[in-house]
Formats: sequence, structure tokens, C-alpha cells
Amino acid sequence: MRNIVSEIEMKKLRISLKHKKYFGGIAVCIISISIITFVQPLIIRQITDRGMIGKDIKCILDFSIFLLLISLMGQIIEVIQTSLFSDAHNEFTCFLYTKVYWKMNRLKLQYFDEKGSADFTNMIRTDISNMASITDQITAISVSSILQVGSGIIGLSIIDWKMAIFVVSFIPIKYGIISYFSKRKSVVMQEWIENERKFSGWFGDCIHGIYEMKVWNLFQFKSNRFEKLQRKMLESYRKNIMLDQYRNISMSMLDSVINAVLYILAGVFIVNNKLTVGSAFAFITYSGYIMSPI
Repeated sequence: MRNIVSEIEMKKLRISLKHKKYFGGIAVCIISISIITFVQPLIIRQITDRGMIGKDIKCILDFSIFLLLISLMGQIIEVIQTSLFSDAHNEFTCFLYTKVYWKMNRLKLQYFDEKGSADFTNMIRTDISNMASITDQITAISVSSILQVGSGIIGLSIIDWKMAIFVVSFIPIKYGIISYFSKRKSVVMQEWIENERKFSGWFGDCIHGIYEMKVWNLFQFKSNRFEKLQRKMLESYRKNIMLDQYRNISMSMLDSVINAVLYILAGVFIVNNKLTVGSAFAFITYSGYIMSPI
């Protein structure tokens, strides 16, 4: 019964699952949050340009209250979205475990003799977890990130399309840096897992043969091997942590360069009356919408 859950036909799955009713509500929540995220910088631009610079108190009050209301609305929508995802995930998981439960009734006893209960349980848990991940909130985060990038590009284009091209041109650079560190991370993680496996296996053998080690006083004899395996495992851990730090530094420096250039360009445009202060703030905010999800 290799990959038990994979035997479920997706067509029957779509017909049988009751939780599909949640997806419409989840889609509405994701789109609504994206719209709110898109509108917020435009409201701040109005508060800055028409309200503060124009010294219009009523404008400041009106748009500030509006900003507060849509922010509150966004939080409420996120709570509803989380609740929908939780319900969908629970029903989906319950459905899959029920399928597995009745599938076991049709299996031959020989299958259970070949696999231990721990392996069997871990396999089921892994398969169900992988399939149920489609209903996890990480799916919403991924979709929201795509919509956020799209809304950011639209917002930038509305304010100044030339500066929008400048910001978008940094996406391949950031993507290239992230791809490089991701590949390095994969190699380092494999090395770390392998060294941990070797150390754990060797240490387990020592515990299994503890009687012989005590009788023959093998602790001193094996100490060099112990230190070597431990050193490799710890060095792999250090590489992993340092790689994360190098990646974070690279991302922070790139973001700092982008922000610095944007402030300079915005300042030049403001001085030449080609851009308002509020538009500059909105532009920088939209730039963050684009670069952050990468």
C-alpha cells in the first residue's frame, strides 16, 4: 500500500469532500485583503498631500477614520479567513483518515507483517499531511503574495511608470540572490542531515553495545571517533546558521540600496514638482509590496 492516500481519485475527491464549500469564501477573503492592501497607500497619500500639506483638517479626519475602518475590516477578514482554512483543513484531514481506516480493512495481513506499526503510521501521517497542505493557510499566503506583487506594480504604474520600471528591474536581482542561497542551503542541509544521521547511528550502536564497551573499556578507544563525528555535525550546523545570516544580510543590503535610491529619486522629483510627498510615500510602500514577497 505504497502512498495509500494517492490511490484516491481526484474526481471522486472533489465530489465527496464537503469542505469545498469553504473555497469560495476563502477566495473572497484573499481578494478583499489584497484590495485593502492596495488602497491603504492611496489613502495615506491623500492624508499627506490634501490634508497635511494642504492644511485641511477635515480631510485629515475623514481619511484617517476611513483608513482606520478599512484596517479594522482587514483584520476581521483575516480572522474569518483563518477560521475557514481551519474548518476546511479539519474536514479534509478527517476525510483522508477515514479513507485510510477503511482501506486497512481491505489489505492483506502480509502487508502489516512487512511493515512495522511505526513505519506504517509515519507513512500515513506524511501522506495525509502532504495532501492536506492544500488547505493550510500557507496556500493563502502564497496566493496573497502573488496578488500583493500585482497590486504593487499597478500602484507604482499609477503614480509614475518610469520609477515603476526601475523597481521592477530589481526583481531578477533579488530572485537571483535568493536562488543562489537556496541552492547552497539545500547542499548544507543535506550535509547536516547526513552528519546527524552518522552521529546518531554511531551513538546508538554505542548504547546498544554498552555492555561490551564497559567490559572492554572501549570508551577511550572510541573517543576520537566520537569527537570527529560530533565536530562534523556541529560544523554543519554552523554552516547552516551562517548561510542564513549571509542571506539575511544580502537581502537587507539590497533593500537598503533600493530604498536609498528611491528616496533620492523621490526627492529630486518633489523638488522639481513632478511628484508630491504623499505620492512618494505611497510609491515606497508599493515598492515594499513588490520586493517583500519575492
